[in-house]
Amino acid sequence: MDKSDRIGCALFGCIGAAFLGIIVILVWILIVVHQEPDQPEDCVALPSTPGLQPWEPCVGHPSAEDSFEAPLTVADPRRVDVAEVFEAAMKLALRLEPSARLTTISANGPAIEGRYDLVASNMSIHFEYRCLETTKPPGQDRRQGQAYVFLQNGKVIARRLDVAAGLRDVYASFDIAPCGTVSAWRAVVGSGVPNDARATFVLSPGSGPFKGEPIWIVDVPGHPEFRRDVEARTCSRVMRDGRVVP
Repeated sequence: MDKSDRIGCALFGCIGAAFLGIIVILVWILIVVHQEPDQPEDCVALPSTPGLQPWEPCVGHPSAEDSFEAPLTVADPRRVDVAEVFEAAMKLALRLEPSARLTTISANGPAIEGRYDLVASNMSIHFEYRCLETTKPPGQDRRQGQAYVFLQNGKVIARRLDVAAGLRDVYASFDIAPCGTVSAWRAVVGSGVPNDARATFVLSPGSGPFKGEPIWIVDVPGHPEFRRDVEARTCSRVMRDGRVVP
């Protein structure tokens, strides 16, 4: 190959390389131009907060009074099942605030066979409310607060607290009359808890597969092995694996 042939080959190679380079650049430009633009941050869907529900219209009008008192009418004030007093407590709470919803029940002092001595100790049934007064303009239409019902010494006392309610998890409130502490006790005794054990009962929202459902948490002080959960709609015992035992 003479000198002129070598120069021609070199020139052809350079032209070919340049042409290939142009093709690569064009392909890159086409990819960039047709690439989907990134979504702006303000368009990203935020995860929903479980339990937060829209504010519902208020039911009726709250009482002008901040508290009510009524006699505790039970067969034996020293042996009281929650089922005996729940209706009276609910009526007083709704008399204070028609939009009130049950959230928790707790009692001081251990129960004997599911019954409380409301002479020596007391029981608290907690209601909350959060609603919109549709007759008022936006910004002045929110009504929220708490209603506590105390049972002790032959009395049922309901008090309203017009402070921010804890209803962040509205699903955690429930409007049914739960099964009583005596029935819940029978369910746990059937699982091996000694019948003469002294236990405490707290009604609160469940978690996991029972999230938002009313659950009786039954504890025997000093004995974590006797801790039991009872689904309060049916009085069925709830197992740790989510199973329900009638």
